[in-house]
Amino acid sequence: MILFCLPYAGGTAGDYLRWKAYLNDHIEVLPIEYPGHGQRLTEPLCRDFPTLHDYCLKSISEMIRPGKEFSILGHSLGGILAYELTVSLQKINIFSSHLFVSASFPPNMVENQKVLINSENFNDVLMGFQELDMEIINSPEFIKYYLPILQADYQVYNSFKYREHKLLNCPITTLSGIKDSVTPYTPFWELFTSETYSNYLFKGDHFYIKSLPVRLFQTINDAL
Repeated sequence: MILFCLPYAGGTAGDYLRWKAYLNDHIEVLPIEYPGHGQRLTEPLCRDFPTLHDYCLKSISEMIRPGKEFSILGHSLGGILAYELTVSLQKINIFSSHLFVSASFPPNMVENQKVLINSENFNDVLMGFQELDMEIINSPEFIKYYLPILQADYQVYNSFKYREHKLLNCPITTLSGIKDSVTPYTPFWELFTSETYSNYLFKGDHFYIKSLPVRLFQTINDAL
């Protein structure tokens, strides 16, 4: 089983590398690195949803192996991207075994949640993420490096346009932080699948995954 993992806005594929130690041996973790992030830092950033979607679709399509099952997981920006990629693959008769959506609004709610970020409100936006180190966030070096990346990723998120699709024919599991004030839990993801839906809550805020909660990996292991 391949588990493709999609990062949050400003995140990198490296955020998922430690997951391999917590998941069952038959699960192969393959994080997707966005252009302009992490190991692809020198590449131009994507600034609209279709461009990032197409890039990730190409990357995943090239890594899918005949006879090998796969699932897709995404956190925040990665969550809505994971859904749209699962839809796109289903349209060409390539079917995901499971969709995991972490800390992300369902697609019919995304356009009402737009966020503009600039040098003036940069700290205010990140203040909502309690798991982050505020001393690092306030450093000029961090702002200079991270602001352009975060701005581009929010442009991607803000450019998302909702379109109705056929229901997914794979189960959806949503994962949420109990104290997440950015994307609080909503049950409406169950409307996007013809299969089973389940939700799990974890201690923490929008970035609860950074604490590597044991129950998170138990949930994924049990599902796959």
